[in-house]
Amino acid sequence: MTLVETLRRTYERVWNEPRTGAHGRLLFAARLLLCTLREVQRGDLTMRAMSMVYTTLLALVPLLALSFSVFKALGLHNEIEPMLLNLLQPLGSEAPRVTEQLMGFVDNIKIGVLGSIGIALLFYTVLSMIQKVEAAFNTIWRIPASRPFGQRVSQYLVVLLLGPLALTLAFGITASLSSHSLVASLLSLPGIGEGVLLLGFLTPFLVICGIFAFLFKYVPNTYVQPSAAIVGGLVSGLMWQAAALGFANFVAGSSNYNAIYSSFAILIVLLIWLYVAWLVLLIGCQISYFMQHPEYLTRERDHRNLGPLETEALLLDAMVEIGHRFGAGEPALDAQALCHKLDARPEHLSPLLDALIEAEALAEDVEGRLRLARPAEALSLAWLAEQAHLRLSRPAGSHPRRASDARVQKVSGELEAARRGALGERTLADLLAREPA
Repeated sequence: MTLVETLRRTYERVWNEPRTGAHGRLLFAARLLLCTLREVQRGDLTMRAMSMVYTTLLALVPLLALSFSVFKALGLHNEIEPMLLNLLQPLGSEAPRVTEQLMGFVDNIKIGVLGSIGIALLFYTVLSMIQKVEAAFNTIWRIPASRPFGQRVSQYLVVLLLGPLALTLAFGITASLSSHSLVASLLSLPGIGEGVLLLGFLTPFLVICGIFAFLFKYVPNTYVQPSAAIVGGLVSGLMWQAAALGFANFVAGSSNYNAIYSSFAILIVLLIWLYVAWLVLLIGCQISYFMQHPEYLTRERDHRNLGPLETEALLLDAMVEIGHRFGAGEPALDAQALCHKLDARPEHLSPLLDALIEAEALAEDVEGRLRLARPAEALSLAWLAEQAHLRLSRPAGSHPRRASDARVQKVSGELEAARRGALGERTLADLLAREPA
């Protein structure tokens, strides 16, 4: 049997054999790897990683400047440079030089003399970078809508202020523990010293994994299971360490770049590392998505849309859930919580909710929570079903098409009349009043 034939048979086994026991877990891992490689090969992840490089170049210095101001108020401003040096370690011998130049840019920014417009521009530049990260994650999770503006700004500011602080404290604690006298005494004990060394070696890796898992859990505008975020964080941490090691070796052997590009070589190396870092982050997010939605681990990429009856049922399910909570005085749900409650995909449910909000059947508060905008008695089931058909049959803003043949028009009218006759005068209140069989 040739190598090509062996690989072909192995590939067929990955997709055709049932996933049971330990062998099933191996098959699941193989499908996860193949589907992730397929998403990378499609080019969406690589294109977004390249766009994030440009955004990072614009936002890096303002981000450091704002972090410096916060750290200075806390008396931790001397910790920014070591944190930045840790993050740029894959640049090898060029890392201190890049860190020094970035800190020079930060020192040249005087927050006190920028004025309100200058500070607003700094915040806008940094917030736009976080918004691009959320947009990339939402695309991976197939979520068409971002968070409401007020919720977005408040959460972005929390990430902006606490993110660099948590990263600095993590690296600072690691460095201080390595030089602590208690740690030094533990290292001298037989059997314990090896464990302490292993813990010190693993701590930076665990910190990186924790940061990635936090981003995968809270940045997408949907509910992400903690297990999916943790798996994505662990895989991203491993890829980060492998990429950092490989990139450091690449930089060490890139003397040709220095000869060709001279002083621009350091900028080119920085751009390449930023691209690799963002690609690692996006691949980890994709893995988290597949972990939570294994139904997408298919041989061909799933583009299946809901049919007319499925769309109507999903819309009515959502309205019953919203109406029940509204009538019982229970807390309202936002779109992502409603998707989780109904076990629905965001790309299927979100357009329906947008259509109902536009038709003033639903209202959305500043936190994105949904409630009925009309009494349940005023929402007929025939009208709700029609909204589902309108959203399914044509995109927003397009015009309806009428059949040109009179006989076809007659049949279409009979179908519409039959559907309306079957639903009669029933309203959403009738569904809410009846217990399911």
